[in-house]
Amino acid sequence: LREESQVISLIIRDSLEKKSEKIALVTPDRQLALRVRLELTRWGIVIDDSAGQALHQTDVGKYLRLTAMMLQPDVQSAVLLAALKHPFSQAGRRRSFFLRLTRDLEKRLLRQGFSANISLLVQVSKQIKNGNRLVLFLETLAQASEKLGHLLKERTVPLRTLVQAHCVFAEWLSCGHNQSAS
Repeated sequence: LREESQVISLIIRDSLEKKSEKIALVTPDRQLALRVRLELTRWGIVIDDSAGQALHQTDVGKYLRLTAMMLQPDVQSAVLLAALKHPFSQAGRRRSFFLRLTRDLEKRLLRQGFSANISLLVQVSKQIKNGNRLVLFLETLAQASEKLGHLLKERTVPLRTLVQAHCVFAEWLSCGHNQSAS
């Protein structure tokens, strides 16, 4: 496989140097395609791999995965924080303000060992001295995530319903200041 990818990449490089030809590598072998792409990058040749990137490896895919995982009943603090600190998250607020709220949540509750479950965090935050901003933040988050959170607890749910609810929540969480999710 290594030799084959080297030979193919040399042929592609030679063809590109002639500038009169266009070239495409068509193969069902993803390993070979990846190796050829790596070989070509050694010479500074960047190719368009039409197989693309796996959804879960893209920024949007990671974000969607985190927004679903953050609503699991037994969610870990690290997952909730990763979702809230993701560059897409701001829930209709200025990004800097949203991050201050997230840091406040982290310091005042999550580092104290409280569960990262949003509905439980709402209850605990009401007990905190001078925690009105945090309570409002968590209540808003709980309200926005309620439908998706409920669906994730169900044993069976139509895929279309689940995807729609997930998209609504992810869009809401990603809306910037002066934006609204449709």
